[in-house]
Amino acid sequence: MMYERELEQLRQQLSPERQFQDGSDRFSDTTQAAQQKVNLWSEERDELFRQSLAKLREQIVKANTLVREANFLAEEMSKLTDYQVTLQIPAANLSANRKRGVIVSEPAIQVRRKGKGTQVWSIEKLENKLIDMRDLYQEWKGRVPEVINHTFSTWPKCFSRDCF
Repeated sequence: MMYERELEQLRQQLSPERQFQDGSDRFSDTTQAAQQKVNLWSEERDELFRQSLAKLREQIVKANTLVREANFLAEEMSKLTDYQVTLQIPAANLSANRKRGVIVSEPAIQVRRKGKGTQVWSIEKLENKLIDMRDLYQEWKGRVPEVINHTFSTWPKCFSRDCF
């Protein structure tokens, strides 16, 4: 109980909203100016955080759309590959010199291939692979069943080790 009381007293002393209450007016102008700076900084930080969250949300929505399409194509062509959206922290964001106030993580694509392991792709890499996947799917849809079976045995040159 005593520790809790001491912690609360320390918290009140360190609170940026708390103004000095010594009864001296000579500190009041300085204190008010400092308090205004703290409030302005706090508002700017909150706005930057809101903007960062909005950007992260847009990226996640985009990643989910791409993943749905990739999973559809993989399932249609009976590929044993699963795509999922995950969050990762890029190495650049682990630096002490990174820009403050922004979200540290970013969306990434986890690619799980049965019997072949898991990889993590950037959204851009999935976008590029989807172009090839769409082309391959169109070819696959236009072929007769005998040719399709042959296609699966050589599936696909463009995805040799890091796609389907």
